[in-house]
Amino acid sequence: KNVKNAENILLQNGLVFRAIELNLRLLKWRRALEIAVEHQTHVSTVQAFRMRYLKKTKQLESIDIFLKHNDETDAVVVDWNVIQEQCEQEIDKEFQIAATKQIVTRKSEALFLQFGSPLQRNRNTRNELQNLLGITGNDSQMIES
Repeated sequence: KNVKNAENILLQNGLVFRAIELNLRLLKWRRALEIAVEHQTHVSTVQAFRMRYLKKTKQLESIDIFLKHNDETDAVVVDWNVIQEQCEQEIDKEFQIAATKQIVTRKSEALFLQFGSPLQRNRNTRNELQNLLGITGNDSQMIES
């Protein structure tokens, strides 16, 4: 269940490659290929890692979606340099997204520095009101309770 939740969070945030990678690491081959096909990305990456796994474990393909997909496409030629480049591009894209979010966060922090935090403003307003009404610290505790 936690894996499904993690996958959903990744997909909702546009991190399709990470969702595929999660399933590859967990050997959830079918799900990795389903995501790749659905989002039309990294299909060859999933196929390449699956073929490497099958070769290492000396197995033949048995998952129907891979058999079907392999039949529909030409023989998969694995170029690990291309796959590595595609994976690195995805990671670079994630860093760009993260940098954009940091810029937005920094801009909002600058706004708080310029105009003060809403929470701090409320505290200041409350203190000013208490001073105007002549309420001391002990009186304000009675009001709160």
